[in-house]
Amino acid sequence: MNLKKFLDSKPLYYDSIDYEFFPKIWTKYKHKLKTKAKVVHIVGTNGKGTTGKTISTYLSRTNYKVGHFSSPFLYKWCDIWTINNQLIDDDVLKKAHKFLQGLLNRDEIKHISRFEYSTLMCFKLFEFMDFVVLEAGLGGEKDATNVHKKYLSVFVCIGFDHTEFLGKTVNKIATTKLNSMDKNMIIGCQKYDEVIKIATNIAKQKNTKYHNLSILTNKEKQKIQKYFSVLPKFLIQNISLAVAATKLLGMDIKISNLKNLKFEARFEQINDNIIIDVGHNSLSAMAIKDFIKQGTILIYNCLYDKNFKVILDILKPKIKMVYILNIKDKRVVNINTLKKEITSLGMGVDLFENNTLKKENNYLVYGSFVVVRTFMKGKYWKKMI
Repeated sequence: MNLKKFLDSKPLYYDSIDYEFFPKIWTKYKHKLKTKAKVVHIVGTNGKGTTGKTISTYLSRTNYKVGHFSSPFLYKWCDIWTINNQLIDDDVLKKAHKFLQGLLNRDEIKHISRFEYSTLMCFKLFEFMDFVVLEAGLGGEKDATNVHKKYLSVFVCIGFDHTEFLGKTVNKIATTKLNSMDKNMIIGCQKYDEVIKIATNIAKQKNTKYHNLSILTNKEKQKIQKYFSVLPKFLIQNISLAVAATKLLGMDIKISNLKNLKFEARFEQINDNIIIDVGHNSLSAMAIKDFIKQGTILIYNCLYDKNFKVILDILKPKIKMVYILNIKDKRVVNINTLKKEITSLGMGVDLFENNTLKKENNYLVYGSFVVVRTFMKGKYWKKMI
């Protein structure tokens, strides 16, 4: 079975996760997979993608070989693995897949999850890199990406998401994420003060070198702010964290190394009146609310495990009405349930159609990777009336 079909045969999420399985796999096979690269591990709720992209871009433009693992995929199934920001050749992917299929036994191949296998793939694909940027999945200490020794742990903003796995409180969520720190770490801007307190305590317990954005000089902060002045505040915060991380990696700070930096589907303006964003939790909604125009029309859908009522309530002050985008995914919330909740919030709601878009309106396409992917593949934005 080829790699794409194999990954497609695995569910993206399981109702329950066997947290002991992957560490056992790693212990058994790490002598054949362990890369000598410096691993930069990115953990948190919001901002992993933009922070990881900034770090990998900066390092690759400083003449290093950089592997980057980011999940889930956005447009193409294989875009979760890149080397120096370029997709990996199909033949290279095929060889890595063949190697893993020969390495694992039959039961292991059957039991391994899509994300776990994708993580193993990156260890094989990136074995000759100088740096590997690994973005955690939904967790921290129990995440598959946490098995490898880290050169630097990077913590982006932590908040509520995947509460069925991580816990119902910020304390529990932050603890499981921050427990993944290794001997050197940096933490970015946080919404909740308790996250900083927990990070400080865990760093002391683990004898970890603790860093934050204060390692950037005022001059460096001003340069970042000026260079990326057109971006929303939360993206500038992620870029600042990434630049600070590269400083800890021994890089000289040259903001010009990030010229033409582009974040796909992260508050990306694809034309004059449409913004797309893969955000899907309350923390993301709070971050983007102040940067969308009054009277924006929301093109939305979400997965059943998301607290969509809270998300919609946060965005409500800026939203004129909501169009529900039909997506083909068994994890999507029931449309009638979603319509009922939107109506209960006092917002107008309708189903999205091909002829819905009009030039005089502003639109935000938001809700998850699959929402943005469905919208962009439909090329709806090219059919504006």
